[in-house]
Amino acid sequence: GPDSWDRERLFRQGDRTLQDMMGVLLRVPELRENLKSVLGGTMPDGDKLALILKDWVNGEEITTIAQRHFHQDGEDEVTALTKCGQNLFGKLAQTSSWGLNALLAITGSGLSDDERSRLANLPSQVFYGVATDEAITLRLLGVPRRAATSLTGVLNLRAGESLPSIRQRLLALSEQDWQHALGSTGSIYRKAWQIIDGELD
Repeated sequence: GPDSWDRERLFRQGDRTLQDMMGVLLRVPELRENLKSVLGGTMPDGDKLALILKDWVNGEEITTIAQRHFHQDGEDEVTALTKCGQNLFGKLAQTSSWGLNALLAITGSGLSDDERSRLANLPSQVFYGVATDEAITLRLLGVPRRAATSLTGVLNLRAGESLPSIRQRLLALSEQDWQHALGSTGSIYRKAWQIIDGELD
């Protein structure tokens, strides 16, 4: 029902709402196969799928998610990382994003316009693996996931600011600005974003 749709609560460790929602999505035939294959074809498990999504949205490192959720005895780290990449990006994030959007449309009729607008970016949170609207905006502009949340503080994004304007401000950030936000890896993330953005070959 409407009470379930609280963005902060959904991704909080220890809260069961997202687990219950994933259980509902697992009963939808069009989604079940994709979600089932995330877990290697084992019994569909809404709890495990929700825990992966919570780690993803809350900014856990991909290596941690791979080790925690995709590693099996006798396999090396590369195998776990490969499985994590294929399943998290290729299946879980996309399918869950679409499914939660559909679930919101069906069950969210009792929400006020204000609540609805606050939830508009929920599917994007799941798709891009970040927790705030500001970080989603930077992900839309190609900023790597691990950099997006930290950079929102440096940029001090304003509600309603256009994407072209934010992109110009990103372009104007110096290497020192990126390092201030991200520490020693700032230069690498800046270069990665410049390549994604087409500023560097």
